[in-house]
Amino acid sequence: MHMTTHQTVNTEAIVLNRKAFGEADWVMTLYTKASGKLTCVAKGARKMQSSKRAYLELGSEISIQLIQSHGLPILSQATLISSPTEYTAQNTKALFQVLEIIHTLTPEQDPSDDIYMELRHIIRGIHTRTLSHTTISHLLNTIVTLLGYSDLADTPHKSITEYVETIADRPMHAFSYLTVSAK
Repeated sequence: MHMTTHQTVNTEAIVLNRKAFGEADWVMTLYTKASGKLTCVAKGARKMQSSKRAYLELGSEISIQLIQSHGLPILSQATLISSPTEYTAQNTKALFQVLEIIHTLTPEQDPSDDIYMELRHIIRGIHTRTLSHTTISHLLNTIVTLLGYSDLADTPHKSITEYVETIADRPMHAFSYLTVSAK
């Protein structure tokens, strides 16, 4: 009898995106410390009794275990590291726009500890409401330059969102919190 062993990966991750899949699963896009951006399946996570359900909110910082499979990796465990304790219209808008920008610009499975740390700093600042609009824009610009793009100041664009839309060649769908140019 031939036994297949599945490799497991333990890492920290930030939830960038999720989509319903089947009756009870989520297809998750995470930015992980170990592997960069990756897509995985959280089996049964949409069920009300799922222990993972509460940890898989957009913007949550989680400690995860992934099992490599023939298809997408399977999210087998998740524990919460940090999550917003109080949602406001302003921090929700900022969070969704930041997550969309990172999801749009970062390539699959191209890990960068610097990008992970900057993203974590932004997310925690949004959660605690300790970062200004200008600071969030500057930190996003740092991520954009880490990805190999020009600094926003060296472009004709007035905002980080406008710049990202040009890079991605499509409009951002999230709220336009960061569209207002910094003064």
